[in-house]
Formats: sequence, structure tokens, C-alpha cells
Amino acid sequence: MTAILRSPRLLLLFVVPVALLLFGGVSCTRPKPDRGILRSVDSGATWEQKTRVGEDKTIAGRNFLDIQVSPHDGSVILAGGIESGVWVSTNGAETWSATNLTQPTVKSVAFSAVTEGVVYASGELGGIGKIYKSEDNGSTWSEVFSATHRDQRVEVIQVDWYNDEIVYAGTQDNAILKSIDSGENWLVNTRFPSVINDIEISLDDSRLIYAATDGSGLWRTTDAGATEWVRLLGNEDDGGFTRTSRVFDVEVDPALPSIVYAASRHGLTRSRDSGDTWEDVPLLVSPGSISQLRIALDPFSFQPVYVAIDSSFYASDNFGETWDPQKVTNHKIRALAIDPNDPQTLYMGIQEAK
Repeated sequence: MTAILRSPRLLLLFVVPVALLLFGGVSCTRPKPDRGILRSVDSGATWEQKTRVGEDKTIAGRNFLDIQVSPHDGSVILAGGIESGVWVSTNGAETWSATNLTQPTVKSVAFSAVTEGVVYASGELGGIGKIYKSEDNGSTWSEVFSATHRDQRVEVIQVDWYNDEIVYAGTQDNAILKSIDSGENWLVNTRFPSVINDIEISLDDSRLIYAATDGSGLWRTTDAGATEWVRLLGNEDDGGFTRTSRVFDVEVDPALPSIVYAASRHGLTRSRDSGDTWEDVPLLVSPGSISQLRIALDPFSFQPVYVAIDSSFYASDNFGETWDPQKVTNHKIRALAIDPNDPQTLYMGIQEAK
């Protein structure tokens, strides 16, 4: 590990004025049915917009970048977005409430699997990378990290499922930060050749970690980054896997953790041996034509696989052998999440196409 970055003193973000909570970021106009947040309760067969705030307002005009469901309570859902902070639902997305985190762009949210109520959010405010922490399921937030210079945006946050005092964050200046004291202090664990898009921790061993980058492929460490990271995809000798240098998303199958999926411009690739070897998962789109791809996996069975590609949703119930596609929006699907307690329930976050 290299240079030490100390977080600022824990800064409680005071509750914003009532008028801002009621009207900031919400609209009274009729929402477009394919914007904001969509929910499916039938494994993606049908989708319904879920953006209501109170009785007559909506957050359908917000651009959401991440959605996460609490592993302790499937009715608790957090959604982060562009200049939207974090919105919280405590009733399975039927209604949403603003939190005291209203202004930052939040790109990633991560619950602790150990301590109920603990959750982190990462992103940026005014070009400065930020990490925030909540201990009440996202209702109130405190800042636990602020970057020392502009353009050090924090792209992704992940909490160790075994020891939640350990937290990882990936930044736009190519670093993975690590805290071993619940966000009090942060270390530069390692630096990569390009921006960190995603971090995923194996459910077999929390020291086995994958890092998806925006230009240098997919990497893996087997010792929590203590010694080295090995590149798995994005090499010149990837055995025919072209365009894998830009990896959007990496997911470990919770039902069978040796299975790992990587989403890149190449398409969808899969490993059955924790990243040692890879195979193509054929999709109904041409390799290289993908600009955005998100993955969601069933927590109880390795057979169902769900992916969102640009504006369409694809469902497979046979390990990716065949797909049932449907166009669900005229915009971009930026987030895809599955309820870890009820795998028939999925959520997606939409960003306006411009």
C-alpha cells in the first residue's frame, strides 16, 4: 500500500430545509412512463414505473446511476443519481423520500452485509470525489472522505461481506482506496492504468477481489491487494476476446461463486473457475456495438441471468443459452438490481438519452 489519505472529520450533513425536501428534484408534472426507476415482480417479464414521492410528486425526471436493495430487508432500497444524492424507499419502491444527501452525483451505493443499517455511497460534488456513510439505512449521511484535488471522482464503493470494517472504493484517477476502520481513514491500495468502473468481492473468499477498468481490462487479486493484481481480460492474448479493455460491470454469481461474469464492449463473458479461463455468452447483439451493459444474478440459482444493454432488458433462465429480450425504455438503463431475498423482484435505474 502507498500514500495515506485521511478522511476529513466526520461531517454530519444537516437536514436540508423542508421546502427542498418537498420540491427539490421532484416534479408535479405527469411523468414519462419509461424514466426514473422501474420495478418488475415477475423476473423481468413486465416492468412498472415506481417514482412516486408523497401523494402527487415524482422523481421520474431524475437520472439514476445505481440502485441497491438491503440484504437485511428487501423493502429498503436506495437509489443514487446525477446531482440527486440518494433517495430512499422503505416500502419496496412504492414511494420514495429524499435524504439529507441531495446535491452530490452518487454513482455507487453499497450496504453492509454484516451490520444492518450501515451503507456507503460514493460519487462527486463539484468535481471533488466524495464518500458518504449512513448508519440508518440511508436516511441520514455523513461525509467520510473528500478527495484532495478535482477530478478524483469516486466511481464505485464496495463493503467486505466478511468484515465490514473493510471498505473499497475505485476512483477516476485509477486508484483503489481501502479503509480498514469503517471509513475513518483511507489508503491507496493500488493504482491501475485506467479508471476503475467496478469492484466485486468473491463470496467464496473476501480476499479474492475483481476490478473492472475503463481501458485496461479486468483484474484480480487473491490477497485483498496486499501483493499484486493480475490482469484477466484486456490483454492482447485473450484468446479472441476483443474489445475487453473497457469493462463496464463484473459480477460474481451468489449461488455459485466460482462463476464470474464480465460485461464489456465485447459483450458478455463468463468464467467458471474464478477468472482463470473465460468463455463467450452469446447475446442477441453484435460484439463491439455495446455502449452500456449491466448484469444481475439470481441469489439462489446459477441458471437465471439478467442483463441490461443500453435501452433493452434480456432474461435467460438457462445459464445464458437462450434469451428473452424486450425494449423497456427509450433511454439508457444505467442500473440493474435484484432483491437478494426475492429474486423475482428486479429494479432498474434510467438515465435520459440525449
